Amino acid sequence: MATARSDTDKAPIVSFVEEDERQPSDSQLEDQVTQSKSHHIFSRRKKLQMVCIVSMAAIFSPLSSNIYFPALGEVSRSLNVSMSLATLTVTVYMIVQGITPTFWGSISDATGRRPVFIGTFIVYMIANVALAVSTNYGELMAFRALQAAGSAATISIGAGVIGDITTSAERGSLVGIFGGVRMLGQGIGPVMGGILTQYLGFRSIFWFLTICAAVSLLSILIFLPETLRHIAGNGTVRLRGIHKPFLYVVIGQKGAITGADPGQKKPELTWRAILAPLTFLAEKDIFVTLLFGSIVYAVWSMVTSSTTDLFQDVYHLTSLEVGLTFLGNGKAHCHITMAR
Repeated sequence: MATARSDTDKAPIVSFVEEDERQPSDSQLEDQVTQSKSHHIFSRRKKLQMVCIVSMAAIFSPLSSNIYFPALGEVSRSLNVSMSLATLTVTVYMIVQGITPTFWGSISDATGRRPVFIGTFIVYMIANVALAVSTNYGELMAFRALQAAGSAATISIGAGVIGDITTSAERGSLVGIFGGVRMLGQGIGPVMGGILTQYLGFRSIFWFLTICAAVSLLSILIFLPETLRHIAGNGTVRLRGIHKPFLYVVIGQKGAITGADPGQKKPELTWRAILAPLTFLAEKDIFVTLLFGSIVYAVWSMVTSSTTDLFQDVYHLTSLEVGLTFLGNGKAHCHITMAR
């Protein structure tokens, strides 16, 4: 016997899936790929290479701070100053390190990433050489400030390079790589500082940083093209002068179009533009976030800067052993950064 069909049986099945939850069609996927290509002509492999270059450059900001901690005891003894005065060189470094990225970032937004990268690395290398040959406490203090001014820009400019060449969809993974590699300086810095101080003296730290910085600067000069949008556009604008890496001189600039327009107006470099980031402090949510972050960072800085004195005075550890005590802190930083 045939059974009667209900109204629901006869009614067509209607999908109530929200539009945002539907799988993208082939045409939508093609549009996304086209959008990514139009945003920048660099391939995924090329972008990864550039992220590696700027990540290695960004290591120097945390590395220069952390590699110095195990040497504080020897600095105090070598220059005949108290441990408090030796620790003050850490404070000066951190103050300058926190202030200068605001100015370097604004300058790079007007003049380009490469000029600021190159200029700050030269400043950084000069400071390291001066620190290595310094003979008194005043020189050490002054050139530590200069060292911070040269190294602090690498993080903000590196992030700017990634923002120039990526879309929001692909930016997350590359920023994760950037953060993870950068934090290696936090992890291995104290260990390297302990080894160098133990066997070669604290001045060897600055020679080591000079050599590493020279290698990083050379990679920037050879391989890293200008990425700022109002100068390089999406990679099709032909680069000239300081914006052009040495590699393009040899093999040419692939994908460049003669007469291509960046499509963006070049901003003027004024004091108002340089100081513009400070206006964010007027935003309540940003101010509160920075306030709590600064408290946490202040506590962390007090702990790390007092570690050397504590372990050498109370537990009589060597510089190498003091450096090893920082491994837990560095490992935690790397894990947290990669997890984000």
